[in-house]
Amino acid sequence: MRPYSWLTPLAAALASFTAVPALAAVAGVQGLVTTAGGGPVADGTYGLTFSLLDGPAGKAVFSEGPILLEVKGGVFHHALGSKTPLGPAELAADRWLQLQIGLDPALPAVPVRSVLLAVRATVAEGLLCSGCLTAAHLDPAVLKDYAKTADLAPFAKTADLQVFAQKVGLADYVKAAALAKVAASGSYKDLKDVPQFADVATSGSYLDLANLPIMAKLGSACGTNLVMRGIKADGSYDCTAGGVTADTLPKDGLDEISNGLLTNQFKEVTASAKTPLDIPDNSGAGVTDAITVPDHGTAQGVLVAVDLINSDISKVKVSVFDPDGLEYVLHELSGSGNTIKSVWPTTTKLVKGDLGTWTGMNAKGIWSIKVADSAGFQGGKDGKLTSWSVTVLTLSNKKVAATAGFQLGNADTAPVPCATSTFGMMYASPIDKAFYVCNGKEYMSFSLVPVGTLDNPASSCKEILTKAPASKDGWYWLKAGAGSAQAWCDMTTQGGGWTQVVRCAVSDNCFVGGKFLYVQDWLAADLGTPVVGDSYIQGKSLDATVNAANEMLVTVSHPSNGTGHLQYPLVKGWFSSTGFFESAPLALTRIAANGSKANYSARLCFAPTNTIRVRTLQGGVGFTLLGNTSDSPGSTANGACDYGSWGSQILIRDYSNGLTANWGAGPVNEWKSQSHEHRILVR
Repeated sequence: MRPYSWLTPLAAALASFTAVPALAAVAGVQGLVTTAGGGPVADGTYGLTFSLLDGPAGKAVFSEGPILLEVKGGVFHHALGSKTPLGPAELAADRWLQLQIGLDPALPAVPVRSVLLAVRATVAEGLLCSGCLTAAHLDPAVLKDYAKTADLAPFAKTADLQVFAQKVGLADYVKAAALAKVAASGSYKDLKDVPQFADVATSGSYLDLANLPIMAKLGSACGTNLVMRGIKADGSYDCTAGGVTADTLPKDGLDEISNGLLTNQFKEVTASAKTPLDIPDNSGAGVTDAITVPDHGTAQGVLVAVDLINSDISKVKVSVFDPDGLEYVLHELSGSGNTIKSVWPTTTKLVKGDLGTWTGMNAKGIWSIKVADSAGFQGGKDGKLTSWSVTVLTLSNKKVAATAGFQLGNADTAPVPCATSTFGMMYASPIDKAFYVCNGKEYMSFSLVPVGTLDNPASSCKEILTKAPASKDGWYWLKAGAGSAQAWCDMTTQGGGWTQVVRCAVSDNCFVGGKFLYVQDWLAADLGTPVVGDSYIQGKSLDATVNAANEMLVTVSHPSNGTGHLQYPLVKGWFSSTGFFESAPLALTRIAANGSKANYSARLCFAPTNTIRVRTLQGGVGFTLLGNTSDSPGSTANGACDYGSWGSQILIRDYSNGLTANWGAGPVNEWKSQSHEHRILVR
């Protein structure tokens, strides 16, 4: 046993109790603990127990503790009543405050003094009160002087009241002659404007009822407002009240009427992104965290989930605060073990507060949590807030979810045309193994099996990109007559979906049969198996893709100037005409290596044994399709075709990159020497 003494240089402020008797009070206590020698005790945390006695050595009427408090320089502070409720009954008379330290004997009690201003609390001067006093608070003797018949007689004279009635125009209403006859006789027949009643009102006969209801009849009818649920063993109808209409269905009944397959009730979870967080020991401030709950609409309920560990959960308090700052105590200094993991209030009841008050309200805003550990040594941290979240239970009017599988309607063709009014319409095609979605103009297909494979070849690279928008550049299988063939698909250049038909690599001469590439050759020839990086022509194997295409893209790459593109419509007359062919002026677009575009107009010319030409691109720069040097960039785009003696061929010249051709007696390959790659693609 260690000798202690104590005193309270500042008197316990028990006089700071409010004047409202129904509320528990909290009083501040400050004391100085000294050793037997008179000096302050050593700094540290002590377990203190406080008791209120009814005399210097009397009986304890209130006790609180032991409570771990920090003592520094012998001084401690405590809010008496913060752990154990302290009410007016414990303060009904003079009280003495006694302190016990740990298991040592209690120290001598000291009297509880009043704070000076608290003395005035016994005087109710200047009281502002509305409705706080009722008749129950008054002694009947208080009213005896005001309830004498003799005192009231001057105000109750009949003559005086009659005069008043006449002055305010009430005289007619207190004259018997002015009252209806029925007021005196009480007879129904003396009523004016007697209402008309149905016959049944006077006869009492069932047959005199208007709109006679149908009564249930054995094996024949269920009766008014009844529906048949089944047939009973005796052959009678099993009837039940009313039917079900749209306006009588509950808003949260979607799961019931769909056999649990659909729901419009959701659990919107907002979890902390900062956890795990350490819980400091012996700290009233504890650890705090906050999350922002979005606007989920009207809540059907709010749940809080917490998962934490601590060496002793009986020393832990967990509180959650809503956007209005209201505290909900989830756990407070109770239980055993080292884990708290639960959901409030569905699994565990709250210590303080009611989260059910959020039903019917919008729970959006900042929610916060506080976890405090009152044990251990300051600076330590033997606990951790692993996770916590706020769940808002909502009844949505914006979305519906399938709780099991959801199957689209199957159809070989679109069930309705795609238009603005049917945007978002979906269906699945068992034949195409794809599902289709209306974008407001046309149905977009999304393949449900790999497309462009040997087992499932596509008609073109464009079809692959449409059905599988995430497709990358590479080799794919396309339909070719009764079989299939591999082709390179460019899925990025100018929107992608291009099928590469011709490729001239940098190291090759880019000509067929001693001449530069021309239309009839690359449509009729296949030069070997395509290999990455090599030159090849796939015109014959991809004739179906080419014939179905609507656009052509020509690209020329230069080692220093990048890649330029010439994009224009495909003229089918190129491939089928047996005589002279001359197109109307066509719109061409040249895309430079830097992405800039220029629009041109050109006329295409064809003769079976003569030159295919383009009467220049308007603007005089860029790519040109030409047959001989007479077709210079300065020619007129709308001029007539000028057929020379060259064979049928189509050449590509890039004037912007400085390429020239020496036409002389025959074409000279300048592509190789200029280190260019040239491609022809269609879609």
